[in-house]
Amino acid sequence: MFSYPLLREVFELYAEADLDNVLVLAVQHLLNDQLCAFDLLLKAGLRPENCLIVGKNYSANVDVVKALREKGCLVAPFSTDFDPERGFDGWFEEKLTAFLRQELGQRNLGKYRKIIILDDGGFMHLAINELCGHLPNIVGIEQTSSGYHKIRQANIRFPTLSVARIYHKQVCESPLIAQNGYERIAEHLQSRSKSTPNILVFGLGAIGRQIAGRLFLTHGHQGMATDCDLGERVLVHGVSQMLISRGLIIPLSEAMGRLGQFDVIIGTTGSTVLTECDVNRLHPRVSLISLSSSDREFPATFFRKKTSEIHDNCWKDTRCLVNGGFPITFDGTAQAMPPNQIELTVAIMFTCLLNELGEVKYPLSIIVNRLFMMWKPD
Repeated sequence: MFSYPLLREVFELYAEADLDNVLVLAVQHLLNDQLCAFDLLLKAGLRPENCLIVGKNYSANVDVVKALREKGCLVAPFSTDFDPERGFDGWFEEKLTAFLRQELGQRNLGKYRKIIILDDGGFMHLAINELCGHLPNIVGIEQTSSGYHKIRQANIRFPTLSVARIYHKQVCESPLIAQNGYERIAEHLQSRSKSTPNILVFGLGAIGRQIAGRLFLTHGHQGMATDCDLGERVLVHGVSQMLISRGLIIPLSEAMGRLGQFDVIIGTTGSTVLTECDVNRLHPRVSLISLSSSDREFPATFFRKKTSEIHDNCWKDTRCLVNGGFPITFDGTAQAMPPNQIELTVAIMFTCLLNELGEVKYPLSIIVNRLFMMWKPD
């Protein structure tokens, strides 16, 4: 069983942190990694009743949810619910706001020394900003790029830190997530006998570049990649330069005009790339695969039925929406990636949390570098 050495190192470094009068509000993937981290947080002194956790249904393992509740944490009752007829974002925002309004309405929020938001996707930031964002004791921590951009566009009234912008997470995590995604994509392609598919990758961010590189350059699949903004942000990266040199990057307008040529389309943008109106223009045996948060890349509710389960492949005739439109890297199991690979990100996130309590012996950058030197992803 994996011992999570980086997480244990973090909590040893912050052994003097006072968590007694702290409230933690978390939106997280509820997997083994988070279970270990929250367990260590409770052992460090956080009161279980002051640990409010909301799981994302597509990445919440039922056994992890049960274990957190047994430890006394308040886990939102809808963390494993699923409504196939509704898109995740709107449904989740409604459930989250109602849950927080009920639970926080029963508390004197001003009494806490610190209220720390531990967020994945910006949902908790926006909800708290609306409900009680004026309070001076709130600080937010966001771990994803999509959440970071969502927070930047909102008028958030409290300070927030983006883990997604930390160099180590950007450079080290993306290739591992991409490799994990590639392996799952390869399994799906084999299941549909797609040996030499023509592939389109929407998005040339950190994950999109890595996926395109593996599919087109290493494994010989035919394909193209496109990005909504072929600007300096994309073009400075080495993988993008290789794709350009081989003529594999095309404008978004050209990609949309050639939709019917691609029998695999991969969405990595974090936004909607295709709508219901585009479906009839797709290849008749297309596979639509998401590698971003939520189910927003493709028209998920158009494909899903009332009887659909959350990780089902959903069909319109022979067109397939893989994994219900949710990221292919989550399948309901308790470990989405090897724990030694994902642990650095989780450890950095909880370092940021403990660092906000004022018991700081070393600058955050020093601790993050220390964790990176200890990290053994292979």
